[in-house]
Amino acid sequence: MRDDFNSKVKTNLAKRAGYKCSNPNCRKITIGANSNPNKSTNIGVAAHITAASKKGPRFNENISSTERKSIENGIWLCQTCSVLIDRDEKKYTKEILKEWKFNIENETIEALEGKIDEKTKYENLKINTLYHLNSRFYLVFTLMQIQKLTD
Repeated sequence: MRDDFNSKVKTNLAKRAGYKCSNPNCRKITIGANSNPNKSTNIGVAAHITAASKKGPRFNENISSTERKSIENGIWLCQTCSVLIDRDEKKYTKEILKEWKFNIENETIEALEGKIDEKTKYENLKINTLYHLNSRFYLVFTLMQIQKLTD
């Protein structure tokens, strides 16, 4: 039997990560527009830090079913990174995953407070300036965004 997250936990994990993959080497945005104007596309996953079932990676028999499906045991990842962490549980330990979660949540707090470092400003600039129009990609830089980056 699996101890799966409920929809509220999944939604809160996604929001607390700013809908970005928690892996610091990825940070892929996991939600965006769909060709149907009434839909969005979500490629994010609420992954378990310690497994939801006995045969899963990083399973901890010392925690209860309630703890296994709690927000404290979850991390928001893109689909690729969710597979990655489960294929190499020795490399991606629960301590590393908790650190990733802590860091992404702190980044979202800092972004809300306007305390974004230069690397994050640059990454956000790259994301915000690329948009899709008529099946072609156009790179649009605004003078204001470039000025903020150099300040």
